[in-house]
Amino acid sequence: MFEQNRKLYKENEETILSLMSQIKSMFDELKSEHEKDSQFLVELLQQSFGPESSVGIADVKFHELNEKLCEDKASHQQARLQALDDIFSKFEEAKERFIMQYDQISKKEKSMISALADKVAKLDKSLKIEEEIEGEFKTLMQTLCLYL
Repeated sequence: MFEQNRKLYKENEETILSLMSQIKSMFDELKSEHEKDSQFLVELLQQSFGPESSVGIADVKFHELNEKLCEDKASHQQARLQALDDIFSKFEEAKERFIMQYDQISKKEKSMISALADKVAKLDKSLKIEEEIEGEFKTLMQTLCLYL
């Protein structure tokens, strides 16, 4: 029973570590994409302010790019949030399953301990009765030996 508890604890720990690594990789991926987008925006701005471009064209390009970037960022964040929600719901399901398994094992342990305690009590009572019978038998044998 204790091994099962240890096993459940390890499974729970592995699930948590797995979820943590998934969340960290998602965060790193988001950070990397944001850095790439920012760098691309800076490069585009530098190009748009070159000698051949006018300020009006650069302004329009900047606003178009900024709008596209905001839309992409919003959709990407929504997808990531949904993925995180899915991960957390899986974690909660696993946690509930582990709690139920732990409760079942705990109930089994308690019933086994109770059954063993009952058996020990019965054996103890049986041993006392056997000792009484042996004592009476010895007394009877001694009495018989005296008459013989």
